[in-house]
Amino acid sequence: MNEKKTREALFSCLNSVLIVSQRKFKMEQKTDVSRLSWGRLMIQAISVYGKLLDNVELSNIQKDIDLIKEKLELGYVESKTDAKGIKIH
Repeated sequence: MNEKKTREALFSCLNSVLIVSQRKFKMEQKTDVSRLSWGRLMIQAISVYGKLLDNVELSNIQKDIDLIKEKLELGYVESKTDAKGIKIH
């Protein structure tokens, strides 16, 4: 399984965990101990979800950096202009 599919599977699993734990947490027949356990599970799942999102963003930034490095090594630099039409190097 490639990295993208693995992440998608993890996000899907975490979504399921959050849905179930939220339902269980809201049930009125639950004891305080049970509610605390479901609450802890939700907090942990949210934490892992956030870390995965950070990982995706860092991975995308690394890909952009690698692409820029590759372009610089090949001597390819896009010429950009500012709002006044002046070339920016």
